[in-house]
Amino acid sequence: MSIRLIKHEEGYEARYPDNTPSRHFYFDNAGRRAINKRMTPKQAEEAAKAFARAREKAEGNH
Repeated sequence: MSIRLIKHEEGYEARYPDNTPSRHFYFDNAGRRAINKRMTPKQAEEAAKAFARAREKAEGNH
């Protein structure tokens, strides 16, 4: 199963090709990040990619 990463205005979505609910990785600007504990855009992108790789590896789709 190939997970598709979609960039949105405030984060990344890891979307599955079936009916499995998407996983979201949110980021925010530097001023608000300290308040709401969100990641930087780069951290959110890397987290989404790592999640997709791990999920695909677990399912045998290396």
